[in-house]
Amino acid sequence: MQADLNDGQEFDGLVFLATKFYNEYNDSARSNLVAIGVHEIAHQWWFGLVGNDQAMEPWLDEALALYSEAIFYQNIYPNSYDWWWNFRVNYFGPSGWVDTNVYESGSFRGYVNAVYLNGANFLEALNYRMGDDDFYRFLQDYASRFSRGRATTYDFFAVARQNTTADISDLIDAYFEGDY
Repeated sequence: MQADLNDGQEFDGLVFLATKFYNEYNDSARSNLVAIGVHEIAHQWWFGLVGNDQAMEPWLDEALALYSEAIFYQNIYPNSYDWWWNFRVNYFGPSGWVDTNVYESGSFRGYVNAVYLNGANFLEALNYRMGDDDFYRFLQDYASRFSRGRATTYDFFAVARQNTTADISDLIDAYFEGDY
């Protein structure tokens, strides 16, 4: 639904996208309307279906929703996949601990760079380490186990470890401040 917002906003079963995204739309997948539209719709799974504490562990829905954009572009618009990474992630210089909560980020940009963007970098590295088959089986298992419930970071990593034989401890150490 079009709205007078600066960005997108998800609710359970409802998505709002900024009027400016519609005004700037150029009939191309390389647009905020498509990318952020996918992000907000992905929140129907990563927030709506699989709940989490959005203040203390926001990465569990925001990083997964952002990485869902990457999956969308990789599978639906593969010629725009590299564009997406540069436009949505790399342009902003992602950094910071993925498990940053909303109270400790210091600034909105610092929060986004850590939770959303570095979260997408982590999920890409996790996907690569696990391999597509294990990674997608893991996401299905995670969604199934915590459907209509509330997952934590510990739950996420427990299910990930159960779906791969790959050692992911160095990835966790590189991207997360907490011990998981």
